[in-house]
Amino acid sequence: MKQALSSSLDSSTVSSLAPSSHVDTFTRDHLPPKDQWPVFVFDRPEVQYPEQLNCVQALLDDHVAQGHGNRMAVRGQDTAGPMGWTYAQLQSKVNQIAHVLVHDMGLKSGERLLLRGGNSPMMAACFLAALKAGLVVVPTMPLLRASELAPRLRNGPAGTASDGPSFRIEAGIPSEPR
Repeated sequence: MKQALSSSLDSSTVSSLAPSSHVDTFTRDHLPPKDQWPVFVFDRPEVQYPEQLNCVQALLDDHVAQGHGNRMAVRGQDTAGPMGWTYAQLQSKVNQIAHVLVHDMGLKSGERLLLRGGNSPMMAACFLAALKAGLVVVPTMPLLRASELAPRLRNGPAGTASDGPSFRIEAGIPSEPR
């Protein structure tokens, strides 16, 4: 069935990887064997995308560019109570965080970033910022202890974890900046 679907839709099926803009190729180099990949079929007009795309462009930046920046993008809670950000506010926050990740922290496209936190507008902004910066996001839930996450961090080249110094100490992550 998988081969029949692939051969019948060759022009709209993705069976190989396009060139990547990732500087760190660890995740790409460690993909499962090609015969275990899903079949991606892009035969509908609404799923026609360029070979390379940063999804934050489609999910966030395009909304602002199309004049929808004042529409509500995310809602949640903070210490003061209910809160929310419009697309324009979220875009501003995402751009600020992406700038810090790339310019202040020195992270490179393709590197992994472990995010540990609950569902919140700030977690969404951090997730989108990491994607915008070209990072590979490893989101985790706050219920996992650092000792449970440490083996995942050690499975590849050094990634960056964000959840404060106590997490870094418990997980055995060096505290010196990159």
